[in-house]
Amino acid sequence: MEFTKITEKNKKFFAKIMPSNFEQWGIRWYGCVVNQKAVASGGFIIGKEYCSIAWLWVAKEYRNQGIGTALLSYLCKQIPEEFEGNIIITYNTKKDWSVVLEYLLLKRDFVMEVYAYPKFSFTKQQLLEAPLVQKGELEHDERMKPLIEVTHLQKKELLSKSVKKGSYPITALDLGQMDEERSIAFVEKGEIQGLVLVGAGEEKDILSLNLLYLKKEARKAALMLLRHTAKRVLNHPMGLREFHFLCTDEISIKICRELMGKYVPEEEEYCFGRLWKNKGEL
Repeated sequence: MEFTKITEKNKKFFAKIMPSNFEQWGIRWYGCVVNQKAVASGGFIIGKEYCSIAWLWVAKEYRNQGIGTALLSYLCKQIPEEFEGNIIITYNTKKDWSVVLEYLLLKRDFVMEVYAYPKFSFTKQQLLEAPLVQKGELEHDERMKPLIEVTHLQKKELLSKSVKKGSYPITALDLGQMDEERSIAFVEKGEIQGLVLVGAGEEKDILSLNLLYLKKEARKAALMLLRHTAKRVLNHPMGLREFHFLCTDEISIKICRELMGKYVPEEEEYCFGRLWKNKGEL
């Protein structure tokens, strides 16, 4: 079992066990090789106060052999010595691999916390009938930009400065899985004041609003930001069967209830793992 940094020179070798758009994530990638085969990959991004593990994957035929545990330990050891913040990881507890990941994290002494968030689900017709869409003609606003028009530098700024809830940062995984045509940034005076991230669901005609972020002084723009997002979601080229919205803070819950009507949300659980970096233990 050998570990190596994934670079421009060897990225093709690891391509089959990496997300298709991994180069957009802007994180540090590492891979595991067994018998000259790429069997696992992982990556993290370092913020000012946290290091987020954004990806940890082992090929199915190589699972239950200790590779995931070894890769997680290796990733922790690659974090620069000068970094003194927390190492964090967040994941959906209902995924088929979540129990295994929790086991790996507990073995590495991560402290685990579970949060339940309201999740709103709409059909295309329900979205068309919602107050959000029924508020009259949508005017063009140059401040509302699809993320495909946002520069790589601005995306890196988002990763380092924005937060979802407390110490839960906008991760590279969020940005890596977004639909750049339907995700919208609110840009004013050259700075990103608000953000809606829309990602692909489990099927091609399902989309999910993964993040609603607004600076305090920009909350009045929430309606316009969401309306521009809804317009692009409804024009999804694959068609739109369902649209999901996971609310991770009180502001987004309140906005969703006001703008989407009297729909009853379901609760979805996420696990938040945190490891206080200790150079002696890593």
